[in-house]
Amino acid sequence: MSLDNLSEWQQTLLICLGVNAFVGILLFEIAYSKIGKRYTDGNEERDSKFPAFRRTDAYKWSRCSFYPGAMLFLPLKLAYLFVQFVIMTLIFKLLTCCHNSKKGPLQNGCRKTVIVFLLRLNARIWLFVCGHFSAR
Repeated sequence: MSLDNLSEWQQTLLICLGVNAFVGILLFEIAYSKIGKRYTDGNEERDSKFPAFRRTDAYKWSRCSFYPGAMLFLPLKLAYLFVQFVIMTLIFKLLTCCHNSKKGPLQNGCRKTVIVFLLRLNARIWLFVCGHFSAR
């Protein structure tokens, strides 16, 4: 199948998916090169000092197992993170527009209740996006 047989929107979609995959793998390789050696080196002296933070499965890690998730989801999660950050910042600026933060924190009331609700909702959405689920 050649690209000449595809319509314009199909070609655009293929280009977008290719760029998404390339950016995802690039971001993964940058992150993995920074943390890969630190967790897989088997430093027993360091790991014995901090047993709660020891990675016992690090020897099973392989780049190939991370590539599908990096190609499909990593750039989308980063874009979603940026958009959500901008929206939450604008909402919080609107909710606290008449508040003088030099006088102290927000008093209990409608604005504080809405802000706390939005922060908790935001945390639950990110837990879901990252693949974690909370019982409550």
